[in-house]
Amino acid sequence: SAGAPGALWNGAYFTLARANRVITIADKITPVDAADASKIANIKAQALVVRAFCHLRILSYFTPDMKDNNALAGVLADHVFKPEEKTNPRATNGAFYSLIHSDLDNAIALYNANPMAQSQVAANLFFAMGLKARAYAYKGDYANAETWADNVITSGVLTLATPTQYKQMFFSDTNSS
Repeated sequence: SAGAPGALWNGAYFTLARANRVITIADKITPVDAADASKIANIKAQALVVRAFCHLRILSYFTPDMKDNNALAGVLADHVFKPEEKTNPRATNGAFYSLIHSDLDNAIALYNANPMAQSQVAANLFFAMGLKARAYAYKGDYANAETWADNVITSGVLTLATPTQYKQMFFSDTNSS
């Protein structure tokens, strides 16, 4: 598996292996107090969002038709693979979407139950909600995509750029930056 597709595949599955370990271990840790429990829940939520992100990325690159539940995507990595697992067949888009939405629903519930300051560099509640919107859009379920996107847009946490600001992000008179 050479080139960009191989790098995308390998990078995503390497990340999934780590996220699955965090998810598995998070349930085995005994917190010392409420603050510790909240931190563990937040870390698990981040890992669930990362797992959903990786699965959505694999699906978007390797399925022939993102709107067809029966089309094949990649290998569903919903657990830590054991060395004796020699064959892991490709799963359907339907199985991918089901796991993606389950992971995001669980992450959103954990974020809501354990509110923490929003991070600009780590997965957070609004990234999870936006990722749900993207997954619905990829599937062709534009009503749900709009609902979840609106939840992020109207949250007041993020500010959309105005048309002028948007143009300034990409074009400048001096081209110095």
